[in-house]
Amino acid sequence: MVKAFFIVMAMLISTLALADQAQPQTGQKGSQPQNFQEHKQHMLDRMDKRIAALQQARSCVSQAQDRDAVKQCFPKHEGHREHGHDRGD
Repeated sequence: MVKAFFIVMAMLISTLALADQAQPQTGQKGSQPQNFQEHKQHMLDRMDKRIAALQQARSCVSQAQDRDAVKQCFPKHEGHREHGHDRGD
């Protein structure tokens, strides 16, 4: 449970950091409210998807009866291994 909390917090912080970098640094404020609303909605949509995935994983883990069943809750994606994100278990 604590691990899931830290994962959610890390994703939230990284999303906020990326959002801060993505904002244009121009002095024009006329078109910014529309872009902000779109960007905000995009961020909320992504957060909702991650929350749903975490809830599904939590449910799976809580029903697991052994280590192999827990591993099935977190399928490894090929793309993660290519970028060095494999946990090595």
